[in-house]
Amino acid sequence: MSFQVYIPLCTALGKLISPLIEVIICDLKSNKIVFIEGNLSGQKIGESFLQDVRDYQVGEVINFQLNHSGKIIRSINVLLDESGEKNFLLCLNFDVSVLNQIQSLVSQFFNNPSQPEPKELLKNDWHERLHLVIHELLHSYGWSLTTLTNGQKKQVVEALFKNGAFNQKNAADYIAKILSMGRATIFNYLREWRRNEN
Repeated sequence: MSFQVYIPLCTALGKLISPLIEVIICDLKSNKIVFIEGNLSGQKIGESFLQDVRDYQVGEVINFQLNHSGKIIRSINVLLDESGEKNFLLCLNFDVSVLNQIQSLVSQFFNNPSQPEPKELLKNDWHERLHLVIHELLHSYGWSLTTLTNGQKKQVVEALFKNGAFNQKNAADYIAKILSMGRATIFNYLREWRRNEN
């Protein structure tokens, strides 16, 4: 089967998750790149495939650091041949450095030690930090607060949960108000995630 039948899907995938993803198809017989969408590795069509792909890596998620940019990339390689002849390899590279930055930012806001302050001032500061963190999360995803889907809201809530936002008193009520969610929905999410941690 020719790799050409996969190009529309690979092109769509690259455009949908741009600029965080790079989609590469490699001809394993020549070790040449025959298709590429995205620009995380700096590779071009016709060049030799830079990854040293081994059989045990096919179908498994691996992490590596790109030399030219220093970004942490999560990658998975998949054989495209149904016959098992190993003619073409699909490589998906995903830039996780942006997500790491988001996690670091949220963590800094909710774990930043400070001097004792009056309770009312501390409350206001916590609310301001929360607003800023949510704004940064939405900006990184390219989302708008007024048009969030239920799935997107869950992702925002999970990011806040993983970084300790719900350790604050009444945080669930306040976050539910900001995201226009039901308190019961947020508490259901929290029970699910806390149960999975145990």
